[in-house]
Amino acid sequence: MATASHPTDPPQFAVTATAIADTAVRLAVRGEVDIATAGPFGAALHDLLSRPDLTHVELDFAPLAFFDSRGIAALLTACRAARRRGIALTVTNCQGIVRRALDITGLSPQLAYDGTDAPRTDARVRAAGNRHRSAACVVRRRSR
Repeated sequence: MATASHPTDPPQFAVTATAIADTAVRLAVRGEVDIATAGPFGAALHDLLSRPDLTHVELDFAPLAFFDSRGIAALLTACRAARRRGIALTVTNCQGIVRRALDITGLSPQLAYDGTDAPRTDARVRAAGNRHRSAACVVRRRSR
């Protein structure tokens, strides 16, 4: 017998990678990143950051409903790996409880901010990578 989902159930966890330039990928993260899903979230980041052709990975957190300490640990691991490899790692559309998790843990002040939400072109991706070479992790604020 199939069970119906409750209207308040969070969306099922998923990560979807989409090329946004020749050497850049957007990873949309949907659902919740917690003890049950931090492993697959970290593995997806590791796989992307292991690609020799990438210069930029953009994490789109718009469809993300929850982000706990396991997710934060995976994000920090990805930041360190991106920095070692010279890859710009940006977090976009971070809001609500997810943004609060980053703020409460003190991560937000440690990350550089890019206040623009203009479409990213190859030139902007390269500029982001060059501008943030020493701090490979960037959180972009959503326009209001």
